Amino acid sequence: MQTSEQVIEQIKRRIEVNELTEARRIATQSLLWWPKNVLLWRLLGVIEGTLGNHAAAKASFISALELGNADIDMANVVTALLACGEVKLAIEVLESQFDDLNDEPKRIVGRAMKEALRIEVISLEWFPQSVQEFVTHSIGF
Repeated sequence: MQTSEQVIEQIKRRIEVNELTEARRIATQSLLWWPKNVLLWRLLGVIEGTLGNHAAAKASFISALELGNADIDMANVVTALLACGEVKLAIEVLESQFDDLNDEPKRIVGRAMKEALRIEVISLEWFPQSVQEFVTHSIGF
């Protein structure tokens, strides 16, 4: 029997070589053994998002957020919400959380917003002033 850390490393190796279906299978099975493992939920979210399953990615990132409540999980949830077209909810989450996020999660959200702005899914004016300033100055939109 492997430890959760060993399984996580196995999943990461599968992701690195683009064996996403196998990585998803391992992550899903592992969550039966370790349902409260935040890293497994994050990895599953990354896998699902990469495969284009944005609703499943959002669900995985929400599970990670509920278990760990880390800044990175908040950024992942907002990114998944934007990918799912749930812009209103993404804005609400950002309004309540953005100023408290560390720089790296802000950059993750900023990159997701930049892409959503590029493809005209959102408008920068819809977001709080602090988010607008960060996106405009930090990621150069």
